Amino acid sequence: MTQTTKDAPAHKALLLLGSNEGDSLAALAEARRLLALRAGTIEAASAVYTSPAWGFESQHDFMNQALVVATALPPATLLREMLAIEALLGRRRDRDPLLHPTRPQDKTTYSDRTMDIDLILYDQQMLDTPPLQLPHPRMRERRFVLAPAAEVAPGWADPLTGLTVLQLLRQCPDPSPVTPLPDPAPQGPPQPPKDGA
Repeated sequence: MTQTTKDAPAHKALLLLGSNEGDSLAALAEARRLLALRAGTIEAASAVYTSPAWGFESQHDFMNQALVVATALPPATLLREMLAIEALLGRRRDRDPLLHPTRPQDKTTYSDRTMDIDLILYDQQMLDTPPLQLPHPRMRERRFVLAPAAEVAPGWADPLTGLTVLQLLRQCPDPSPVTPLPDPAPQGPPQPPKDGA
């Protein structure tokens, strides 16, 4: 579903993109492009952060990026668009989360993935209608979520605890290293060749 210009974005959503399989930087860029086409307007994007896999062993670190998206889509429709974009970017799931929803207490199997898009916050809404739970039930225990989120939405309050994203980051128990990628070095004007070159 493509959001048309006549749809006035009335909601703000905080999303987290993640990839650790294939060309992750290219996958993140394509996910941003598709979200802008299908979900709404990207108002802010964090740096790309790297971190080790969370919840399972992997030789490949993850790249994550947080986005603030202005959208006219309700949460369930936004989730469907996110899952469709994951599939377009090569994500394979053992089961369809829309047909087989899970809850936080359910055993979850994590694995490498080309693309993962999580809905972290949507306005100040609280929902518990699997497969969609708001706020994201595991965001408070994941530094790889909170570090990029605090860059673009530090004052956004968790409606469940009342704490801001920045406050959640400061008290996050996750010891995993989460490191922003350096910005590409700026390209200056070409230098004249040295004498004798």
